[in-house]
Amino acid sequence: MPDNISTKSKLEELNLNSNRLSVLPASIGNLVNLKKLFVSENDIRQISPLLGKLKSLETLHLRMNENLNNLPIEMAHCDKLSILNLDRCPLTDIPPPVVKNGSNMIIFFLQQVIEYKKEHPQQS
Repeated sequence: MPDNISTKSKLEELNLNSNRLSVLPASIGNLVNLKKLFVSENDIRQISPLLGKLKSLETLHLRMNENLNNLPIEMAHCDKLSILNLDRCPLTDIPPPVVKNGSNMIIFFLQQVIEYKKEHPQQS
């Protein structure tokens, strides 16, 4: 991924499919106007919590990142996110019934985790 990608604040769509990425860098959080992000068919293992800063994000494709076990709870702040493709991502750190019910349920689950942590900060 280009080093200067975080300076492209007006960027609305980014396709990083099939680039052998193992992490989604924190600098992605600087792309505040990003609406569509495609990072399918990589080796993403971790996603930065700064992804939650992408308030304009509507579409996120993470399909076939077969070592992606979790999503940052901060993704729940992506209020406009309506398309979340997680096919063939194991997400073993999220309860299977949540994953089975699809992306809307996953986002709802992440929102509930945030609320729980706010109400019970000593248990976080």
